[in-house]
Amino acid sequence: MPTGHIRTRTELIAECARIRARGYATVDEEFERGLVGASSAVYDFRGIAVASLNVAAPKSRLEGRLDALGQRLAGVARRLSGDLGWRA
Repeated sequence: MPTGHIRTRTELIAECARIRARGYATVDEEFERGLVGASSAVYDFRGIAVASLNVAAPKSRLEGRLDALGQRLAGVARRLSGDLGWRA
């Protein structure tokens, strides 16, 4: 379910769980027509999110590659988190 269709607290909690499980979130024209993006949290040694990596671009440039971008961002975020002392 795209995040743009979340209408209840239950749907929001379920979407947050999916994002947490895969390690990144994506948006597909939810904020602006033609704009897509992906983001992933960076955690400190306590496991607290202290930053986020985000890439946004015109949909035409990332067509079909949004999940691959999210996976790559999640990998970089994990490495940065490790540098800050976070251990999964």
